Amino acid sequence: DKKGILFIGITLAINISMIYLTYYVYPQPKTAPLVGYIAGNVPSIQFSELLIPENIFYDLANNIIPSIVIFSLLIGIALMYLKEKLPLMNSLQNLVEALTRITGWIARITPIGTFIIIANQAGTIQFATIKQVSTYIILYIVCISIIVFWIFPRITNMLSHIPSHTWLKQLFPILLLAYTTNVVIVCLPYIIELLHKEMTAIDPTNEKAQTQIQGTVSIIFNLPLGSLFITMFVFFASIFYNTILSLSSQAELFFTTFLTSLGAVGIGSWINSLTFILDSLGLPIEALNLYLTTIPFTSGFQAMTSVIQIASISLLITLACRKRMQFHFMKIVKGCLITFVPVIILYGLIKTFNPLPEMLMASVMPINRI
Repeated sequence: DKKGILFIGITLAINISMIYLTYYVYPQPKTAPLVGYIAGNVPSIQFSELLIPENIFYDLANNIIPSIVIFSLLIGIALMYLKEKLPLMNSLQNLVEALTRITGWIARITPIGTFIIIANQAGTIQFATIKQVSTYIILYIVCISIIVFWIFPRITNMLSHIPSHTWLKQLFPILLLAYTTNVVIVCLPYIIELLHKEMTAIDPTNEKAQTQIQGTVSIIFNLPLGSLFITMFVFFASIFYNTILSLSSQAELFFTTFLTSLGAVGIGSWINSLTFILDSLGLPIEALNLYLTTIPFTSGFQAMTSVIQIASISLLITLACRKRMQFHFMKIVKGCLITFVPVIILYGLIKTFNPLPEMLMASVMPINRI
């Protein structure tokens, strides 16, 4: 649906804008590195290998999500042209139900595994390391908090009948669940239930709403919305290791992040995506250790971003499909001014007065990359 693409595009534009605002206010390091990092033999990205599944079983085993997504799309398109597809569709439906049940089992134990990973990382963090990345952590939390608690509740209010504070209040238990578990998939049933409740209040006679809501939430969930904020760390790493990212490298960064984060679920997927991104941009793989240091402080916020964006976009798409969305030009213009002008002023003040901790670059770095 064109409206769905529009809402997704607006969300991506907001996320990228907030990432660049944060990059803009990163303080410049005051100490020069003893040795500059020189990236040699940087591997070029073969997008054909990333997107075209040569061996689907290899892609499944190695978690190459873009190839898996493309393969699944091709299978779905091919099935559309089969005449006698009902027996196969019934079998696939049974398989989906079985996989859904398995996912439910995994979702129950995933928070435990996530807690163990974060506890282990938190227990081995050195204070000096936290000090090095404190600027990134502070700006990350500020950025995500603005998106979760300010921008998207107000956007929802601009285009629907739901006041921003009411929408935030309804989502708060789900946001808290996302923050404590760091697993977005656990929150999906509660998001679907909330959206179904809202649509039932608007149009109680519509019996197809539940099916459409489930489908919309599932599609939005697989898009790299919250995962896109991995790029914020990559920008930090480029400053930390005194490596300037050109405009072409920045475009490659966002495109690669989008592809490698399709269908990504949880911390493990974020780490896989970041490893690939660092390697493709020629940044030191040691930056991954810094990222692991920040996970106890940032992973919950990243999960909250995904939850509020999935819920808000799914709500607006469902309202638009039923012609229940409220579109008042002056209300939107006024709402945009009230929403975004204070954000720009806040970042301007941060850039001007620089109240953040001093940012120290790595003092010793490898000369070459093999």
